Amino acid sequence: MAQNNTITFYDLALSTGATISPFVWAHKYALKHKSFDLAVAPRQLIERMKR
Repeated sequence: MAQNNTITFYDLALSTGATISPFVWAHKYALKHKSFDLAVAPRQLIERMKR
C-alpha cells in the first residue's frame, strides 16, 4: 500500500476564493471519504490559460 496518500487537487476558483463548479465539492468529499489527504491548490482560469 502506498505510504503517501496526498493528492494535489487543483481547484478552479474565482478571485473571491469561491469554487465555480458544484462537482468540485463532490470530488473533494469522495476523496476524503477514501482517506486521501488533499493539498488544495486554488487556481483561477487566467492562471490556467497562461501555462
